[in-house]
Parts: sequence; structure tokens; C-alpha cells
Amino acid sequence: MSDHVNREEASFPEDLEHLADEDLEEAVLDRILDVGEIDTGNLHIQCQNGVVSVEGVLPSAEQYQDLIGLLRDELQLEHVIDRVRVQDEIVFGDDDDVCE
Repeated sequence: MSDHVNREEASFPEDLEHLADEDLEEAVLDRILDVGEIDTGNLHIQCQNGVVSVEGVLPSAEQYQDLIGLLRDELQLEHVIDRVRVQDEIVFGDDDDVCE
């Protein structure tokens, strides 16, 4: 079974349907930026043949859920490759441990 998806088979909202891959990448990023609550500094979005791939690191599970909800629910993207990780919050000690 192949993971390949024809662009004609991919389902997009009407305003994204006829965009070239590069334009679709830009449109998806614009929508993410419009939300304003998702840190895009460590995200990379790529579209190829109607498949949107998102990879990178987000600082919280909440931002991850917002991102996936936006892609699947609002943008109605059916073919999303999710390679996003949530950054682990690691505490190395308190301020008393810092040497000045």
C-alpha cells in the first residue's frame, strides 16, 4: 500500500483547493500565525502533492493541540504528516543553585 496521495484526491477547503504546494505552505503558515497563540519559531511546514507535513518543536501540549485542531478541523486538511514534538519542561534547579 502506498503513502502517495494525488493532489486531486486530497481534500482542501475551497480557498486552498487550487493553490500550488508553495502557496499552500504559505497559506497554512499564515493561518497559524493568525491564531497568534502557536509558537512557529521551531516549526517547519511543507506541502507536496497535497500532503501537508509539519515538523518541529512546540513549547506546550496546549499549543500542539491548537495546531492539530487548526490543521484538521478549521483547515480541514485530511492528509497531515505530524512530526511535531512537545518540548519537555526540564528544571535544573532553583535560583539558589546558580553561581554568579
